[in-house]
Amino acid sequence: MSNLVGKWKGDHSENMENFLKAMGVGDAAKKVAESDNANVEISVSDDGTWTIDTVGGIMKDSKISFKLGVPFEDARPGGKTEKIVATLEDGKLITKPVDNPDGPSAFWQVVDGHAMLTITKGDIIAKRFFNKA
Repeated sequence: MSNLVGKWKGDHSENMENFLKAMGVGDAAKKVAESDNANVEISVSDDGTWTIDTVGGIMKDSKISFKLGVPFEDARPGGKTEKIVATLEDGKLITKPVDNPDGPSAFWQVVDGHAMLTITKGDIIAKRFFNKA
C-alpha cells in the first residue's frame, strides 16, 4: 500500500500562477489558485482502483478513479479533457498524457510526512504541498 493513501489538507503552492498561465487559464482562476488549499483524499481499493477525491480545489470538487497503466479521461486546468495514464514508480504516483507528449504531467509523492504534487508543462514546474489531515 502506498504512503500516499489517506487524507491531506492543502498548505501552500509554488509557481502555480505560471503553470496555469502556460495551460491557458484566465487571470481570475490564476489568482484563486494562489490561495487554493484543497482537501484531498487518496485511496486504493482491493481491486487496485485508485481514487483521488479533491474538495474545495480550483477546479471545484472533483473525483477521479483509475487503475495503474490503464488510460483514463481527466479534466485539466482550463477545461480541457485529456487521456491520461498513471503509474507508480519509486513511491511516486505519476500521471502523463497518452496522446500529447507536450501536455502537463504530474506526480504525487510523500516527503518528510507531507504529500507533494509536482506538475510540469514544458520547462515550467509548480508544486502543491499538503499536510496529513
